[in-house]
Amino acid sequence: MDMQIPAKTIGAYVLLRHDQQQAVPLYIGRSDTCLRRRLAYHPLRGHATHFVAAPTRNHHQAFAIESAWYHRYRAAGTPIANQIHPASPAGTGRRCPFCPETEIERALRRAFPSPRTS
Repeated sequence: MDMQIPAKTIGAYVLLRHDQQQAVPLYIGRSDTCLRRRLAYHPLRGHATHFVAAPTRNHHQAFAIESAWYHRYRAAGTPIANQIHPASPAGTGRRCPFCPETEIERALRRAFPSPRTS
């Protein structure tokens, strides 16, 4: 995997493996600090033959792209190595834009509405 990604680039990525004339997704991820370093030292690097990277301006965009890819491949039944849903960026508590709101979240939103700003 030859990388032409500048250092300290934030973004999301898909690790791929070439299998019988097609690229098969292995893992979906992101780096909120340095995509180049994350890919260079990824634990699945030896299994991947290619990657797709999406550089972003900030960790919120990286999380949104990672989540979109995660949901897309899971919905298609693609067997990716990700065992859990992507975590929101550290300290943000940001919700996945692709996950439906749960019953408890709806109840809490109704019980504790956001304060209105003037």
